[in-house]
Amino acid sequence: MIIRETTARQMGEIYHGLFCDIFGSWKPHRVPDIVFLFVTDSEDDIMGFASGVIVKPGEIYLQYGGEREKYRGFHTKNDLRKVRDYIHSKGFKYITTIVEATNNSMLRLYLSIGYVIFGTRIATDKTVCVELIHENLPEM
Repeated sequence: MIIRETTARQMGEIYHGLFCDIFGSWKPHRVPDIVFLFVTDSEDDIMGFASGVIVKPGEIYLQYGGEREKYRGFHTKNDLRKVRDYIHSKGFKYITTIVEATNNSMLRLYLSIGYVIFGTRIATDKTVCVELIHENLPEM
């Protein structure tokens, strides 16, 4: 897997199509500052993406992301770890995200690669969400 950095504006309709392919439909949201595309090693297909909003220097909030169905599987955990490490390598010390509390598989996935829960919130539609963070700590 290769990670390419771009923006939703540069991607145009490709971003919209990829979002719909992963989530099943379009959900209007803030246009992300950065889109991290996951492409195959041969770079002939897009596997998935993570979109982020820069909160402040050194902190990024991942608002949406996922892999296309044909690329989901046992390697997803390793792919998410690679994306996390790539984002940290770009100077972001903190990566935050929100997962619906009922999405147990995604919560387990994030927790298994070092994210920690730092809060909960109730969305305007009464959905309970869990806030997660990963901090790039210096190696000891």
